[in-house]
Amino acid sequence: MQNYNLLGLKFIVFVSNMERAIKFYKSALGLTTKFESPYWTEFELGTAIIALHITDIERPECQPVETGLSFTVSNIEQACEIIKSYGGLVISPPIQRVNEGIILATLSDTEGNYFFMTELLE
Repeated sequence: MQNYNLLGLKFIVFVSNMERAIKFYKSALGLTTKFESPYWTEFELGTAIIALHITDIERPECQPVETGLSFTVSNIEQACEIIKSYGGLVISPPIQRVNEGIILATLSDTEGNYFFMTELLE
């Protein structure tokens, strides 16, 4: 039996250039900074925290990393354009997934971390 209380949830994303990554997550995604340092930065999104952690592990640029992050937006086409304008990539353009009730795109941040964006179908 559990004798403790879960107090929150953090998603950790590893980055090689903290300054560049902070700019991307603030500007392209509009996240609010909770804490910022050269090695660890936290952003709030509702009750979730997305934490950037500097890594000294060299990743070849062609080797992407899937983060498991998925953001829901009101206009996925516009969101993809904004992501690109801040140095991110559209890996898989928005496609309608009728049986799932969403439009889905796969994107990448400036550090090679893949994430999803969805727009709900009405």
